[in-house]
Amino acid sequence: GNRVRFLMFLVSGIVLEVLFCSTKIMDMIYCSVSPNGPDEACLFEGPGSRRVLFALNLVVNGLFLFFIGAMNVTVLHNAITNVTTNERINWWRYSYLNDNGAMSNSNNLGVIGNLKYFFDGKTRAKSED
Repeated sequence: GNRVRFLMFLVSGIVLEVLFCSTKIMDMIYCSVSPNGPDEACLFEGPGSRRVLFALNLVVNGLFLFFIGAMNVTVLHNAITNVTTNERINWWRYSYLNDNGAMSNSNNLGVIGNLKYFFDGKTRAKSED
C-alpha cells in the first residue's frame, strides 16, 4: 500500500542524501590533499562565494537528512506498534485505543506480526472489545 511506498521513498531519500553529502565531503578532502593543488573541479577551493555555497549546501542537506531520518523513525515506530499517525496523535478519541486514560492497542500483533502486517497488509488483526 501507500505506507510501504512512503517508507521506501524515505529510505531512498536517506540513501541519496548520504551519497550526496559523502561525495561533497570526499571532494573537499581531495581538494585539500591533492598533490597538484586544487583544480577546476574542486568546489571547495576558489572564490569565497563558492566556499559559502558549498558550506550552505552541506548544512541544508544535513538538515534534510535529519528530518527525513526522523520521519523514517516515526514510520517504523508506527509500523512496529501497528498504529497510524492519526491513531498515535488522537489515541484518546478512539475507544479501542483508550484504556482508562492510557494508550493501549488491542490490535498489537507483536513486533514480527506488526511488521508482517505493515509490509503485507493482507492479515488484519481483530479487535477484542
